[in-house]
Amino acid sequence: MSMIPAMTRRPDDFRMPLGEHLEELRTRVIICLIAPLVLAVPALYFGKQILEWLLDPIRDAMIRAGLPGRIQLLSPTEPMVSYFKIALLAAVLAAAPVILWQLWKFIEPGLYEREKKVAYLLLPGSTLLLILGVAFNYYVVFPMTLRVLVAFAQGMQPTVSVAPPAEETTPPEVLDSLIQVPHYAYDPPELKIGQMYYNTSLHQLRMRGEDGQMYGADMQSDTGFAQQYEIKAYLNMMLGMTLAFAIAFQLPLVLLLLGWVGVVDIKSLKYYRRHALLGCAIAAAVITPPDVTSMIALLIPLYLLYELSIILLRFVPAGRLSPPEQ
Repeated sequence: MSMIPAMTRRPDDFRMPLGEHLEELRTRVIICLIAPLVLAVPALYFGKQILEWLLDPIRDAMIRAGLPGRIQLLSPTEPMVSYFKIALLAAVLAAAPVILWQLWKFIEPGLYEREKKVAYLLLPGSTLLLILGVAFNYYVVFPMTLRVLVAFAQGMQPTVSVAPPAEETTPPEVLDSLIQVPHYAYDPPELKIGQMYYNTSLHQLRMRGEDGQMYGADMQSDTGFAQQYEIKAYLNMMLGMTLAFAIAFQLPLVLLLLGWVGVVDIKSLKYYRRHALLGCAIAAAVITPPDVTSMIALLIPLYLLYELSIILLRFVPAGRLSPPEQ
């Protein structure tokens, strides 16, 4: 079999008994299971940093709105569950190249050269679009969505003020006796035990304790709704949007495949541009939370990806691939 030129090999040249197929499948499945377990060790070690990186968008949105960036834990097991969940998910994602490679090596001998060319084009393209979708969500759409939602909740806050009785003024000696708390955007390193100040970056009244650690009490500009979000609900929202963006950004490759098999063509894609725009708008409304800003932020790249699929079909038509071997 090794004497057969690589370009003329066919799936029939790689026929193996069922037992050998099962043995190869078992070996590759074991490798796919071992890879995430091995990568789970560094993922667990850096789990705290990964979790903090995922929490950065909500903290930034809350601090921008003048709120303390504190996240709620509603059960004793929630921090441990969130930590292991994120670490193991990171390990699986890091092991994805190994898993995909094992899958490819298992099915690759049974493919014709035409089918291999399709895979060589689609696999890197799909990976690149997946990374772009995840990055676009994390750095653009998700922070924008959080800022809009936090601002909306603030707009619903009742305005509460305690006015003094009519024609009554505060005596000067009372004003002089009130404590004046200094404001800083950072923890002063020379702060002594028992001294306190207001941190304008964290929106906290902070004090250095006897153990040398800094302790803080959250401060808000008004009373009403307490915007402190549960870590479980936040991570579920973030992972759900990330998955949706990763899938949505595969649109060009899906349309490219449909073009190759003859379901769509360039002419029909151009003709149905208005329908595609409406479909992208509906998809953006479903994927993002109910705010116009986030929907538009996803609608624009989705429609641009639709136009990209037309360009791909023009430059990589089905005829560019060699016909299937007889």
